Amino acid sequence: MRQELAATDWSQILQGDANAQWTTFAALIKKLETDHIPLKKAAKRSKKAPWMSYKAVKLVDKKHQLYNKYKNKRHPAYVKAARAAQTEMRRAKRSYEKKLAKNIDTDRKSFYAYVSTCSRAKPSVGPLVDDSNTQVQHNEMAEEFNRYFSSVFTTEDTANIPVTKPLFHGCEQDRLLDIYIDEDMVRRKLDCLRTDKSPGADNISSRVLIGARGNCLPTYPDYALFACIRHCSRRLESCSCNTYPQERY
Repeated sequence: MRQELAATDWSQILQGDANAQWTTFAALIKKLETDHIPLKKAAKRSKKAPWMSYKAVKLVDKKHQLYNKYKNKRHPAYVKAARAAQTEMRRAKRSYEKKLAKNIDTDRKSFYAYVSTCSRAKPSVGPLVDDSNTQVQHNEMAEEFNRYFSSVFTTEDTANIPVTKPLFHGCEQDRLLDIYIDEDMVRRKLDCLRTDKSPGADNISSRVLIGARGNCLPTYPDYALFACIRHCSRRLESCSCNTYPQERY
């Protein structure tokens, strides 16, 4: 992907306003993802704990084999194997938890997913009881939530829309007409993206943008503009760019 992005002539491909350029760039990124990023088949859910290491699994299997052989939990061979398996499982679990805590700044999803599995509370939605009956099915509960939340909105009178007062009272020369964004500003924004976060509305992974920034920003500065506007502003609260630009800045 980096080689193809580095060989791309952005000045020829990206034409029109910022929206048109972003559509072209997003389509190119999607094509490169399809060509170079393989799809992984969903594996069957494993019954073993996520912290179980290869050595721990082997020791547990050995413990079970000895029990099937002697049928006695007090047999010296079984007691020794059970003690070794218990020690290795504790060590593996402690090592896994330390790894999650160490990588919490870059991988929070794995940390909180493990914490949720350790919790005994399993919250769930429903059943819902309204004036007529009780909803148990998921689609019925979704429709009931939608009906309830939509009832709080009022129908706006579009014929008598109030006129807002202008906040700017200066001369025309003092208006903010141009916004200049250089490569360093956008690179700092891209450096703040997190690889463990889900894609935004553009459905482009942060990992792809972080990996492709070195091959796009130096060759075509305008990419910095619409990449920052259409992607970073959706993920960073501190980004000051507009999400949907209508004109070239």
